[in-house]
Parts: sequence; C-alpha cells; structure tokens
Amino acid sequence: MSSINITSSQSVGIVLVVEDNPIIALDIEDILHGMGAERVIICRTCADALRTLEFVDIHFALLDVHLHDETSFDVANALQHAGKTFMFVSASSPYGEVIFGIKDVEYLPKPFSAAQLTAALARMVSSAELVAA
Repeated sequence: MSSINITSSQSVGIVLVVEDNPIIALDIEDILHGMGAERVIICRTCADALRTLEFVDIHFALLDVHLHDETSFDVANALQHAGKTFMFVSASSPYGEVIFGIKDVEYLPKPFSAAQLTAALARMVSSAELVAA
C-alpha cells in the first residue's frame, strides 16, 4: 500500500464512505486507516449516510454517485450545506456539478489505484485545512 506525507498538523479524522460495493468500501477503508483515519463509517444507502450525518461530526466524506437505485447527490447537498469536505469516487462521469449544482468537488474515477486515491485524499485533506485556517 502506498502512503502519503501528512504533517502532524493534518488530521484524517472521521471519514464517511458512501459506497454500495462492499469490496470497494473495504479497500477504501483500508487505505483510509493507512492514512491514519481515526474512524471510517461505511454507509451503503443515502438514508444511512444522512442518518449518520445527524449524529456524527465527520471530517470529510467519499461518495459513490450511483448506489443501487439512487444517487448520492442528497448526501452531497447535505455535506455542502454543513460545510463538510467531500469527493466523488465513482465510475460515473462528474456530471453532478452540472446537473445538481455541486461545485468545487474532487472527483476520482473508478477504477482507481491506492496511490490515486491516496493522492486525491491528500489534496482534499490539505484543501480542507486551508479552508479551516
């Protein structure tokens, strides 16, 4: 597994992963723990993710666009409204920005390597810290 350089001031924290494929979810979880995630919460549906957001103060989220018979755009909108950083990790094109008005969101196409996900997460963590500073 590849690793990234996260400084002591950077914290991966609590991460929400919205992904309906259990194998992909576990791969992402493994990478996040390798980056030092405090906790990884995996949700397979939007309802579960939205319920999680009511009770857990996450640091950032990774969203698959298509989840069985729904999309994760409701979760993305809730995250934007709450000021939380997130990115789409999906085999779908990044059309959410155009159709649903979701802007300034990192997008990582599937399939991806651990190194690609790690690099995207490093950019996202750094970006979130810059906004919070």
